[in-house]
Amino acid sequence: MARRKKSEATGRKERIRRYYHLGTWHGPATAVTLYHLTRQMDKDDNDSLWLAIVGFTDQFIHSRIDQVNFS
Repeated sequence: MARRKKSEATGRKERIRRYYHLGTWHGPATAVTLYHLTRQMDKDDNDSLWLAIVGFTDQFIHSRIDQVNFS
């Protein structure tokens, strides 16, 4: 009985370890997506552009995108 519980616990730990080693992925900044939406609606202005720039730069600073995607 104790071996089975230990085996189940080991299996759960292994599943969690594999999950965390899958990696992460970051999509485009929400601010950039909203700016594209405002452009499509012909409601873009300097404020929405500025917010998109800030959101995109935030992703770069926090290493969510690389320099190739930032340029």
